[in-house]
Amino acid sequence: MEARVAICLIAVAIFGQTQAATVKHNKAASARFVNTTSCGGLITAEEGLIEYKLDANYGKDERCIWTIRTPLRTGINFTMNRMGFEAPLDGVKLWSISKYGISRAHYFSDWTDTPEDAYVDSTVAIVTFHSIFSIQGQGFSLSFKATPDTDYNLKYYQDYNKKISGDEVVSFRYPENAPYRNLELSTFIVSRHTEDQGQIEFNLTSLELDYEPFVGECHDVIHAYYYRSGISYNDLSRITPLEGVCHTSQVEPPIYHPGYLQKADAIIILLTSDEQNTSEGYEVSYKYVN
Repeated sequence: MEARVAICLIAVAIFGQTQAATVKHNKAASARFVNTTSCGGLITAEEGLIEYKLDANYGKDERCIWTIRTPLRTGINFTMNRMGFEAPLDGVKLWSISKYGISRAHYFSDWTDTPEDAYVDSTVAIVTFHSIFSIQGQGFSLSFKATPDTDYNLKYYQDYNKKISGDEVVSFRYPENAPYRNLELSTFIVSRHTEDQGQIEFNLTSLELDYEPFVGECHDVIHAYYYRSGISYNDLSRITPLEGVCHTSQVEPPIYHPGYLQKADAIIILLTSDEQNTSEGYEVSYKYVN
């Protein structure tokens, strides 16, 4: 693969205290049912309920991002039970995750009656909520339930969902001490905190996945995105090319240029591997810039 990409950007984001959540391939770690009222985070369960500011006014310019993991299932059924959004500019979006990357699956706004159903054909999904800077509305109640069928194309996963503040450089390496695994689909998300505003300086510092250098072929890849939402934004924008990247040789040195100044609410990285060899993984560094 000839594509070279500069994996570096300064993303305008909003962050709060650091939090991380990790789940490995362990059936005991998966809850039967999870209920949350928080703005974003990691949910690993067979079914669950997100009730964010239900019957209360949400703020202007809010952004929340949840990782929904239903371990090794083939799909997830969602139901929007209630919502009071300012239509059509505020709402909840569902995103499907696969080895090919992220794609939008459904958009809940206040144009339709509830309950409203939607289906995501993957074992892991992203749920995002956004509000713009004008009139405020009320929150929502969104439930989900995994399909009963098992996805035999995957065996392993590990998920991180972080929020960060402070001006120190933070390094994150995945995996921390050992090679990643075959037939893995793992996620890493750094998202903003909804009260503070600032920037995040983000850089991919190391990338060593299964790779054939003589033909430039990637067996395992990462897909990297920044997420931004608003009237004039297109939500997810790729940092990596469509086919992903797998080796440092495909990554140009960091270029700090005004063109890399982007408004963003989250940075998202997916790692996907096939059934053959593995390697060391990847490392990123980022910091909050006020």
